[in-house]
Amino acid sequence: MSLAIVVASIAGAVGLGMLSALVSPGRRRDDVELGVVDEVGIFDVGGPLIDLEVIR
Repeated sequence: MSLAIVVASIAGAVGLGMLSALVSPGRRRDDVELGVVDEVGIFDVGGPLIDLEVIR
């Protein structure tokens, strides 16, 4: 019985993979606009601080 469950799971995964390959997505990845990444937004010196020290 456990072998049947494994075979059914593999068949389901393969079936979903084939289905996802055949169905076209709503929006192509080329149309996705990426924002500009600047160092000021990443390394905000005046931003909030997170204290990771353990309080005892």
